[in-house]
Amino acid sequence: MILPDTNVLIAYFANHESSVMLLNEALLHKKLVFSVIAVAEFLAKANKEATTTMNHFVDEIGIKEITREIMEQAVTYRKQTLQKSKRAHLLDCFIAATAKVHKATLLTFDHRDYPFPDLSVKQPEEISL
Repeated sequence: MILPDTNVLIAYFANHESSVMLLNEALLHKKLVFSVIAVAEFLAKANKEATTTMNHFVDEIGIKEITREIMEQAVTYRKQTLQKSKRAHLLDCFIAATAKVHKATLLTFDHRDYPFPDLSVKQPEEISL
């Protein structure tokens, strides 16, 4: 399973080759998980066409909402980074927690946003299904 970060969703809709190929393959093989946070961040700035397509994807495969388990994991991640110089934003902690709870690899173009050793974090170019 893979869970795309907001920046991967943006890249997909900008026709970034590796993002398009990987997400299409994951969608085809039902190995794609969406975080409600990443989708909301994307939709907040998406044009009408991208919004329609993203909503179709969500209708087709669903979206992982924030559960108590995800909330607790996000809080754990946030507390871990408060002790460090590079702090993770709370919304990124929720995206990371969603990937962790659902045993998904988090796809992102910015590994620095996710400094969690117990989380599988990859760029689209680093993974194949």
